[in-house]
Amino acid sequence: MKKVGIVGAGLGGLVTAALLAKRGNRVVVMERSPILGGRSHVISKNGFTMSYGAHAVLAPKQEPLRSIVRELELPMEYRKASLSKFKLFMGGKVISSPLGFGALTSPAISGFFNHMLCLKQFYRMVKQAPAFPQTMSVGQWIRENVGNPEIAKVLSAYAALSVYDGALDLYSMNRFVELTAREYEKNEPLSYMGYDVLLGELQ
Repeated sequence: MKKVGIVGAGLGGLVTAALLAKRGNRVVVMERSPILGGRSHVISKNGFTMSYGAHAVLAPKQEPLRSIVRELELPMEYRKASLSKFKLFMGGKVISSPLGFGALTSPAISGFFNHMLCLKQFYRMVKQAPAFPQTMSVGQWIRENVGNPEIAKVLSAYAALSVYDGALDLYSMNRFVELTAREYEKNEPLSYMGYDVLLGELQ
């Protein structure tokens, strides 16, 4: 048995600790924050319970993740990506703003023509080939290709949710397209696990 010290109780630290402990090592995890999970944890506010940070991973092709999940015997649920359940915070309220063909009924966009335009620009954004200049960011692409501010807000919110980061000017458009193509063009299932469940299992 080895004694191992791990600094940081983010997902990486907790997963590493769980793997080492399961293999018979004595592990101590050190974390200065009172909340485990690092940038990924669960918060409750105004009656909503939300995963803060990344909360979904592409599956089943990411074999390293699947092998870790199997070894730790973690419960994971596989679902098809659902564009109909997309939500948007607007005017102080959480509203349903479906994407894909559901964009035709989104209350976040006014006018039938703009609904059609949103549908067209959404599929144009997520189904392109990853052949952009290396310096092209998601934020830059939206500014250059989406003139309607309502549509730009919906697509920006979707993009931020997809890459788990609001800094869209720092996120590569090529990488974004690679991820969204898997989710929606190839229709691969996503693996969802609420972080309250995940953190509870890892603790």
